[in-house]
Amino acid sequence: MDGGTQFILLLTVGFVVLLLLIWGFKAFADRCPSCKKWMALQKTGEQKLAEEGAYKTVNRSDYVSMGKDSGWINRKEQVHIIRSWHKINLRCKHCGSVFEQNEKREVEG
Repeated sequence: MDGGTQFILLLTVGFVVLLLLIWGFKAFADRCPSCKKWMALQKTGEQKLAEEGAYKTVNRSDYVSMGKDSGWINRKEQVHIIRSWHKINLRCKHCGSVFEQNEKREVEG
């Protein structure tokens, strides 16, 4: 095999391994706490528990060009966010166990 063919083969194998790792993490995350089977939890409903407005410090990067000088500038900025808490209802598709999961979400706005 020449160098180009080896590179393509290595790239393909690496991509397949990456996809398998992503699938494995997703399967483990959806594991039923009761029967321990992977990819078992299904979302059956969702309810918003609370919502509030708040401020959060975020990092921003801006590209600045002034004549001969140009580059990226990093800065911190206070942004308004809407923070909400949700209750997620889950059910195992194998054993039928029902679970609740709390989730916090933050959206700029």
